[in-house]
Amino acid sequence: NSDYKLLNNKLTIGENLSISKTKEVQADIINAALQAVPLIPVHTADGVGWGGPVAGMNDRQNPVRVLEDNKQNGYYYIRVFGNFFADLKLFNHFTFRSNFGIDYGNFNSRNWQKKYVSGYLVNDVNKVINTQNQTVNTTWTNTLDYKLFKGAHKLDAIAGTEYFVATADFFNASREDFVLEDPDYMYLDAGAGTKDNSGSGSKNVLFSYIAKANYSYDNKYLLSGTLRYDGSSRFGQNSRFGLFPAVSAAWRLSEESFLKEGLAMFNELKLRFGWGKTGNEQIANNA
Repeated sequence: NSDYKLLNNKLTIGENLSISKTKEVQADIINAALQAVPLIPVHTADGVGWGGPVAGMNDRQNPVRVLEDNKQNGYYYIRVFGNFFADLKLFNHFTFRSNFGIDYGNFNSRNWQKKYVSGYLVNDVNKVINTQNQTVNTTWTNTLDYKLFKGAHKLDAIAGTEYFVATADFFNASREDFVLEDPDYMYLDAGAGTKDNSGSGSKNVLFSYIAKANYSYDNKYLLSGTLRYDGSSRFGQNSRFGLFPAVSAAWRLSEESFLKEGLAMFNELKLRFGWGKTGNEQIANNA
């Protein structure tokens, strides 16, 4: 996180960024251990093979085998999250702010399924599965802020636009039948069996016009109004935008001198009325 002041402190630019990398092994072992039959031995009598269920038992996996055969099956996830901003102080109490936010994620895994014999549970074909998933969400907001403090009057107004874009790309490929179950060998090109692949992508956009004003008199009487005009790519062009207003009014009783004695038990007491209209675009991109 850093910021820099320029032009005699009229311009401030900065950023807030975090970068993280996660590595985690995937094996749902707790549930398998809870459901495993305690009579099943960990290994066969020779100490090499895996113990497993026999006729008359349920088909729960040997949890030690599941853990051992999946210890190499992890994933890597890299995420960049943060924003860049610029604030410019203009004339007569106006401030312009531009803010660009990003949330980038990259998921990558190479998992392989080993051959095994565990009681009557048998897998005689090994397999490698490669998965890649990339998401990029960006938000660009531009606002003009006006603040006025004059005696008992306070006015704070803001207007601007916001542009949000979300994209995702997914890719998956697999191959069966590998001669060696070795991490240096278990790549797609080394397999001799069935190939499979799949992939997808998506994108949605939200564009908004925003306006809001807050007014207070003597810190007792409060008025607020908000107006949003939002458009989503998830709707058809004939009905893509919606208008969403909201208003509120409040009376801070605890600030009235003629009520302070009777309301001494309250740190703050306020009556507030509000009305608003909102919308919802949380539907599938192609619905």
